[in-house]
Amino acid sequence: MFLLITAALAAACSTLDPRHLSASEQRQPRCSDKFAACAPPASYEATVDASRLELRKQIQLALRMDVPENVSSDAAALVLRRAEKADVPALLELASLYEDEWAILGKCQCKGEENQWDKKRIGAVLAKRLPSAELRSPKLWEDRMAAPLAAIRDLKHQMAMRGLSGGATDDLEAAQRKADLELCEAVHGARTYLLPDTYRDTALAVHRRRDQEAGPAAGEFAATAIQIHEKAKGCTLAAAPAPPKQAAPSTAAPDDEDEDR
Repeated sequence: MFLLITAALAAACSTLDPRHLSASEQRQPRCSDKFAACAPPASYEATVDASRLELRKQIQLALRMDVPENVSSDAAALVLRRAEKADVPALLELASLYEDEWAILGKCQCKGEENQWDKKRIGAVLAKRLPSAELRSPKLWEDRMAAPLAAIRDLKHQMAMRGLSGGATDDLEAAQRKADLELCEAVHGARTYLLPDTYRDTALAVHRRRDQEAGPAAGEFAATAIQIHEKAKGCTLAAAPAPPKQAAPSTAAPDDEDEDR
């Protein structure tokens, strides 16, 4: 029995000894070497404190396969903790940074081996906690802001026409307040579910869209109304900020882009 155990140990050790590998096997580079040859250069000592690094660097370390494993593991643990506890804006930032870094480092990953990001299942946590793709769509929030802005404009026209005939406008004013509340909720929703730069682009898209649909005055009205709601702490029907005043339109048929003035 002793001889059998000794022989088995010797055989196992021989497979780990580079001298017993074939010439082609000995020429195969290690994963860390292959990764380093592909990825942008980076140098981290085993003693580096990952908690002192910015989030982007921590994500890089979690994806890299050419740095000390303890450093990569520590960085991934910090990213995982953030992914588990972050609010929606912080989750969006984390996901965006990951996408940026994966675009660079993803092609350098070693087949059959997991980086620390994958080992700690950070991607699964993000997928579970991130808002749906629909809620992260700029087009969704552009439409949700543009619709009540168009409704407010139409209601203002109706109030002006009814006012000329001496009719009551209470119902139209209530409808305008409701549309303004919808606009407020859309602005705050967009600021929650979109990254800051994406939100600014979306608000600008609404401005341009209203300009194209109803003229420059409508575009400026949209920009001002959105800015008012950005400053509001919350949205309620009673406390919704009143939209900026706009001159009553002419009673003539609206056939040019200046009808809002």
